[in-house]
Amino acid sequence: MAFPRKSICNFVFFVMMLSSFVGSSGEFYKVGDKVGWTPNHNVNYSAWACSKTFRTGDVLGFTYNKEHHNVIQVTRDDYHSCNTSSPLATFASGNDHIPIIWKGHYFYISAGKNDCARGQKVNVRVVVEGERGNIYQVGDGEALFGSSNVSYSAWVSSKNFKVGDILVFRYNNEAQSVIQVSKEDYHKCNTSSPRATFNSGNDHIPIMHYGHYFYTSSNATRCAAGQKVDIRVPYPPALMLGHEPLPVSLVSAPAPAPARSGTYKKGLSLAVALGAIAAAI
Repeated sequence: MAFPRKSICNFVFFVMMLSSFVGSSGEFYKVGDKVGWTPNHNVNYSAWACSKTFRTGDVLGFTYNKEHHNVIQVTRDDYHSCNTSSPLATFASGNDHIPIIWKGHYFYISAGKNDCARGQKVNVRVVVEGERGNIYQVGDGEALFGSSNVSYSAWVSSKNFKVGDILVFRYNNEAQSVIQVSKEDYHKCNTSSPRATFNSGNDHIPIMHYGHYFYTSSNATRCAAGQKVDIRVPYPPALMLGHEPLPVSLVSAPAPAPARSGTYKKGLSLAVALGAIAAAI
C-alpha cells in the first residue's frame, strides 16, 4: 500500500520532534547484561554493579521470568540475610524499569524460593548527582496520603506534570500501601490486581513516560472514600502534528525492551519509528 508523500514527510517530522522530546539524559543498565535477572547462570551481580558508575537519572532494567521470580527493594540488613518478608517496594512485571532518583545505596533481591541465597541479589551505590524533574508531594504540605480534608482531583488540576517529575506519597504504612492500577480498577476501587506496589510510607515514584497513571490505597474502603489519584502527563504540543491526535499505535507504544546498557529513551524509540517509515515507503 502506497502512502502520499505528504504523509510520509509529516511522519518524518513527527519522528524528529519525538526524538527531541522523549529522550532522557540518564543511562539504561540491564541488570546482569545479556543474562538478565536470574539465579541460574552463576551471575556475579556484585561484580556487575562494581563495573558501573551509577548516577541519579539512570534506570535499572530487570528482565526475568515473572512466574518464578520478582524484584523487591529491601534494607541493607534484609539484603545480607535474604529476608524477603518486609520489602520496601515490590516489582513483578518481568520487565521492570526502576529509576535511580537519589544518591545513596540501594538493595534488590528476588523473593522467589532460595533465589537470594543462590545469588539473585544486587546492591547499587549511587554517588554522582545527575538530573531529575520537579518533586510533588501528593496532597501537598504536611498532609499524609489519605487525609480526609484533601481533594486529590483538585490537587491534580493545579499541577502540570512532566516526564522526569517525581511523585511522593507519605502515609502510615502499617495500615496500607500505595498501588498503581489500571483505569478500570481505579474507577471500581479494585485493589486485587496491582501493576506495582509501594509500601515504604514515603514512596518516591518517578514519571517515566507520557500517559495516564492511576494510584489508589491498597485498602479498597479507603479508595472508595477518595484515597485515589490519577496523574495525566500530556504529550508536548509539538508532537501532536498540527493538533491532530497521534495514531494510537504511536501514542500507546510500550517502553523499549532493555536489550543492552545505553542511553535510556522514554516512550517510542527512534529506531522503531524509522522502521515504520521504511515500511511505509
